[in-house]
Amino acid sequence: MKIRLISFYTEGFPFDKGHNYQKKAKLFLRKTKNFFDSVDIFTPRVLLKKDKKWIKIFKDQEPKMIQLSKKNKFKWNRKWSKLNFFQWKPSLIDFFFEKELKSQKEILIYHDFDTNKYPEYLSNLKSLKKWTEKEMGDCDILLFNDSKKYLATDCKKELLDKYLIKNYENYHHIWGGLIILRKTQISEQFIKEWKKLTSEFNNRSQFTKHQNYRDFVWHSCDQACLGILYYLWQKKKPKKFKKIKCINLYNSRNIHLKKSRIIMYHLKRILNFF
Repeated sequence: MKIRLISFYTEGFPFDKGHNYQKKAKLFLRKTKNFFDSVDIFTPRVLLKKDKKWIKIFKDQEPKMIQLSKKNKFKWNRKWSKLNFFQWKPSLIDFFFEKELKSQKEILIYHDFDTNKYPEYLSNLKSLKKWTEKEMGDCDILLFNDSKKYLATDCKKELLDKYLIKNYENYHHIWGGLIILRKTQISEQFIKEWKKLTSEFNNRSQFTKHQNYRDFVWHSCDQACLGILYYLWQKKKPKKFKKIKCINLYNSRNIHLKKSRIIMYHLKRILNFF
């Protein structure tokens, strides 16, 4: 069973409108290259060389958001807007899944890159291959709940009302930072539907007229669309939904934490902060 890791980072000016993470990328590769059958980290520059379609995917939406924010008050992230609110993520996963995976024996892992902000990512990556082999079982898709938040905390009301009919207030959050896929038709369909959902600007944009709705904080773009799709499949595609496994990480982003160790983990983070 081949297990292949992909991630994404920005290089900063003059290559893209993100921060410069080139040194961090070298560390990421050094820490991961011996733990997977292949490791590929993409940048806007690399993807733009492959296909001109990425020009649109990386379109800077900051000017549009400035105009929208004059009409309504809502929380939005300028850094995210400059890279088009993560439209690149499902597009990248779909691209690699389709072009690079050759057989059902291959598994694709997408993991977020920012090990500086989340040092637990390195702990994940060192043993993620063996962990995946153990947890995958006969499912096609592994997703994760890394938070006690409800979906409505980081998914705007417009999107919830558009796709989910009722009771969405009780749906839990789905994390978009770690996604594991077996090379199957079900996984391929799931990724393409996520890509389609996220490709609609109004779905991924942080613009909302309901900033003060219940416990809503702000819209998490691609991640919100991922959560929506998870529950759409649960309702409308129950047979295929059985091939999805969602793992509870007990309010952390560390795949190794047991429930009994959660309190110690968060106490340590608090002490390190001070």
